[in-house]
Amino acid sequence: MDGNGKKILFVDDDSLSMDSIRLALSENGIAVEFAKDGIEALEKVTHEFFPVVVTDLNMPRLNGLDLVYQLNSLKDKPVIIVSSVLSEVNSVITLLKAGVYDYIQKPYHLDELRHRIEKALEAAEYRAVKSRGEKEKQKQIQEQLNWNLWKEKIIKGSSDDSDNLLIKSIRTSLSQGAGFGALVSLINRIEKKVKKKGEDYIIDSALMEALFENGKAAKRVINLFEEMENIGSNELTEEILSLSDLYQTLEEILESQKELIGLQNHSVVLGQNQILENNVFINGKLEYLRKAFEELILNALKFSIPNSKIYITLSRSPQSMKIDFYNPPDKDQYGNYGIPDFYENLIFEPFFRISKLVYEKYPTLDFGLGLTYVDKVIRKHNGQVKSYSVKNHLDDLGASNFVHFEVDLPTVVLR
Repeated sequence: MDGNGKKILFVDDDSLSMDSIRLALSENGIAVEFAKDGIEALEKVTHEFFPVVVTDLNMPRLNGLDLVYQLNSLKDKPVIIVSSVLSEVNSVITLLKAGVYDYIQKPYHLDELRHRIEKALEAAEYRAVKSRGEKEKQKQIQEQLNWNLWKEKIIKGSSDDSDNLLIKSIRTSLSQGAGFGALVSLINRIEKKVKKKGEDYIIDSALMEALFENGKAAKRVINLFEEMENIGSNELTEEILSLSDLYQTLEEILESQKELIGLQNHSVVLGQNQILENNVFINGKLEYLRKAFEELILNALKFSIPNSKIYITLSRSPQSMKIDFYNPPDKDQYGNYGIPDFYENLIFEPFFRISKLVYEKYPTLDFGLGLTYVDKVIRKHNGQVKSYSVKNHLDDLGASNFVHFEVDLPTVVLR
């Protein structure tokens, strides 16, 4: 939601303070629509969606308590802030238990009001992104069925030319950037330019530095394969991790990646940790999950439109913990945004790369192996990682879809 798209509904019968509130919030790019009571507020929300509603409790006709229950029954629920005087604190506690996002005491302090509304607008963005993701799940289930059929055709030797995409991608990955093709080219150049002096060779220092750098890249790939081999042969579910451990890990990754996040003026919005179940855990190994999460975040940074927001949300289903990563993709070399439907499963295959571009400033895993590593780690934790597109209704930066990576990790309840 960009600065020009923030619009909230303020419900209060105190007309004297409304002008100052409108002026104060407009400085933050927030447009304000006012309603004098709950009846007028309901009339407005039936004709226009407001991501945030701020409502007083004590009003004529339909009071704030009843308005909150009516708003919470809507299909597209707004994020609700209640305003109250100190004597109404018991009602506020009841409403918070019923799903009200926040409350603020009257009389209003404008700085605090601005701050709480900005936080509520962020929460509305999380909710909108999460809702879009849920609506795309059925599509993803069908895509997964199609993918399984495609893999079965390959095993039986009856696949079409689709598998050539993977073969071509392997060749591309090994021939570009600091790949093996570049290594061969360097050796050819050295052979042409090297001079022999006695038993020694005199070689241009720039060529040697390039050779050393390419050798380091090749070593990283070998080390990565060794690590993935160890993941496959070792047990990764011997530790007990709380849901707060995972949230804290995401916070630490974002803190450590501030410089990379700022390369293209991105921002990463991490949803609030509202999962408070102390007896729910994940069996896993945090160092591997951390690396997998880091790879997903760096992948989002590489391919997102400059100056855009990347969203991370957390939620609980009855038997799993779900972590969703959303990013608005930039245009690739073919003029496409995001991951084409056919590639949504291929991207987890070793060496598969959609883009031919090299992003040297982002330290993601080399040769299209980053998402392979993520898939390996999550599956070793008995979970799943999926990728699909979600319609983008939050900004006008040019991407019609978000790229959505959905991570599901099974949970256990310890009594």
